[in-house]
Amino acid sequence: MHKHTDTSLSVNGMRYSLQSWGDDTALPMLAIHGWLDNSESFAPLAEKLADEQLAGVHLVAPDLAGHGRSDHRPASGSYNIWDDLRDLVLIADALGWQQFSVVGHSRGAMIAMLLAAAMPDRVSHAIFLDGFWPFPEPAEKAPEQLRRHIVEFNRSRNPVPSYASLEDAIVARQSYTRLPAEILRPMVLRNMIQHGARWAWSTDARLRYASAFKLTEAHSHAFAEAIRCPGLALLASKGMAKYREMIEVIGSRPNLHVQVQPGDHHWHMETPAAVAGAIRAFLANPSAVAD
Repeated sequence: MHKHTDTSLSVNGMRYSLQSWGDDTALPMLAIHGWLDNSESFAPLAEKLADEQLAGVHLVAPDLAGHGRSDHRPASGSYNIWDDLRDLVLIADALGWQQFSVVGHSRGAMIAMLLAAAMPDRVSHAIFLDGFWPFPEPAEKAPEQLRRHIVEFNRSRNPVPSYASLEDAIVARQSYTRLPAEILRPMVLRNMIQHGARWAWSTDARLRYASAFKLTEAHSHAFAEAIRCPGLALLASKGMAKYREMIEVIGSRPNLHVQVQPGDHHWHMETPAAVAGAIRAFLANPSAVAD
């Protein structure tokens, strides 16, 4: 049976909750979850990847700022996609990882892409699960984007929705993920706080507010071209596989590969063995991956 821990550490003045699976002498892998998810979204996949009989990895998945059991950013803070990068590097430092692989899902895949591009000396392999780059916006939309960011972050906070039961919260989250309740339950529970008889999200409401800026197409291409490590984009057939331009950009890079697997956006939670198998094959021989 592989080792699992649920602990926390402090970086940048914030407490981060994180889960880890596997032997800490195995290949280090930093797992970056998606928007409004948390580290529990990697539990099914981690169970497969940490299998010591199959050359397991040491997978560490933080709850990102404002998610799960981690701290919210301070009142002056924001949740632009690049705001997570500094903290993730500090988490790797605290773990004693000079080099590590990254696996990210959805928004986490976008963060992984930026991290691999900006820190090529730290990231040895990059796996992108149903995501790759922040969807580009034309530069002329930047003033309106910044206006939305200022207005939304300065307005009065809306009350966090609450529910009469955990089951009601699971049903609400199912409208976004379409996952079966039994698979979704642990992830929802990690994002909830119980107040008496009511259940409320622990997630920071500011995560739903507009970013200050969006990357342009030129920015996105520059980041893709800056990735030096081997990379694998595993896309869901009913998810991001429909974005042909993104697939063409990934496929144009000699060190990046694309594979499409059957499933929806959170398929790594429903069929983790297939995803783990593809990741394990990629780690063993990145150049042998078939697009």
